[in-house]
Amino acid sequence: MNPSFRLVALPVLALLVLSPCFAPPAFAQRGTLVDIHEGRGKYHFRWTEDDASLEIEMRGTITLTEDDAAVASISEDGRLEVEERKGRDRRSLEVWRGDDGQPAYRYRVDGDRQPLNDATRAEIADLLLVVIRNTGMDAERRVGEILRRAGVEGVFREIELILGGSAKRRYFVALIEQGELDVAQLRHLARLIEENLPGSGDRGRFLRAAAPYFLAEADTYPAYFRAIGTIASSGEHARVLRHLLSEYQPTQAALVLLLESAGRIPSSGDKSRVLRDAASHYTNHPEVRQAYFEAAESIPSSGDLARVLQAMLDQRGLDAATLATLFATVEAIPSSGDKARVLIAAAPQYASDAARRDAYFDAVATIPSPGDRARVLRTLLKEHDLDPAALTILIEVAADIPASGEKARVLIDAAPHYVGDAALRNAYFDAVDSMPSPSDQARVLLKLLERSDLDRVTLAGVLATAARIHASGDKTRVIIATAPRVSGDDELVEAYLAAAESIVSDSDHRRALSALTR
Repeated sequence: MNPSFRLVALPVLALLVLSPCFAPPAFAQRGTLVDIHEGRGKYHFRWTEDDASLEIEMRGTITLTEDDAAVASISEDGRLEVEERKGRDRRSLEVWRGDDGQPAYRYRVDGDRQPLNDATRAEIADLLLVVIRNTGMDAERRVGEILRRAGVEGVFREIELILGGSAKRRYFVALIEQGELDVAQLRHLARLIEENLPGSGDRGRFLRAAAPYFLAEADTYPAYFRAIGTIASSGEHARVLRHLLSEYQPTQAALVLLLESAGRIPSSGDKSRVLRDAASHYTNHPEVRQAYFEAAESIPSSGDLARVLQAMLDQRGLDAATLATLFATVEAIPSSGDKARVLIAAAPQYASDAARRDAYFDAVATIPSPGDRARVLRTLLKEHDLDPAALTILIEVAADIPASGEKARVLIDAAPHYVGDAALRNAYFDAVDSMPSPSDQARVLLKLLERSDLDRVTLAGVLATAARIHASGDKTRVIIATAPRVSGDDELVEAYLAAAESIVSDSDHRRALSALTR
């Protein structure tokens, strides 16, 4: 509702809700003080700047005449007080309900009460205009009249006379709704926002209201998003962008600018909320992809970045380039746990094409926690049927896990997926060799030996790897486990005997030879 102060009485309290809301810090740079109090049917506004000031106090219900030049009526408890100072000149106005029920006036200039005549009535009308202008009363009607009389430039001049951001915002909104502005005028309007709406709240509210006008023409996109970027408050900046995403279907060009604007939001949480909302608007276009993930990489919080990437993973139809970029962005997540959660969520999106596969495993390799890295690799093994090339890379990533137990768990889970591919075989036994724990090495090799379909080269590899286990007991257990598989094959028997020769314990050595002759 927009108060008009015309023919229908309007409680002042209702006006207070829509009263000007300033941003003192922004004005303070120019020596301005703004003080607003409201409540219980009372309104008090005080503005000062250098050697000028304006103070307005109202209560009760006040109605103005049709031409806004005088008070038509005032409630019994109503009162209007205005004081304006410019240098040494000062004038004030008091209006209350007289004994006859009509408005009574007291008008002073430099402290001296003035008689009511045509000249002073004109001055009172001018002072009432100051009240109407700076409280934003009846902005829609006044803008319409100014447009008819002086055009868009006339409205711009009127706005320059208004002191407060909230009132200016209402005039800007009325102008953009009524003015049928062309591209050049919209661009000019966007430039005026920064200097005329210093408060983030007023600037954000106007830019939300102006969205359909700026988004109607691609030529006005840059000016509009540049204005959004001037909002100092991270929360208000994000609210404007999220409003656009919820209420409109941005074009590709608008979406790129929106994502670039989101990337400049200082707050990690606010930025991530915008990007999560933007995920449902994502397209696989290279410019959109670049803008989205550059904004994502600028999020300092591990949790917020992880949530953004998980929101993207929820979208359907992501192409290989997007997924490869997403996996590369995971590397920027500082937290091991958050990084692992995203990669586990990404497992259903995993595919065997080289770009996606390499980017995925590069991201896994950056997980610092041995447990988290092993958890991702084991999830991938359980949920996907990996080809030999992918399995080879997985084993190579597992080999770099520093914790022997975690590495063993991955290799044990990988054993059922093992095939006799040369690269995979070499990677698997190299990973076993990299384990510092003899018992873990033995557990992995024994798990592999549960496979009944191992080829001769793999069996020879198990024996050669077992020979490099330092602990005699663990080494012997593995060698003996191969005995039933090598009998009758001269080359494998020779490999068996060579491995047995590496056993330092005489009793273990005898047990190994005895197992072969059974």
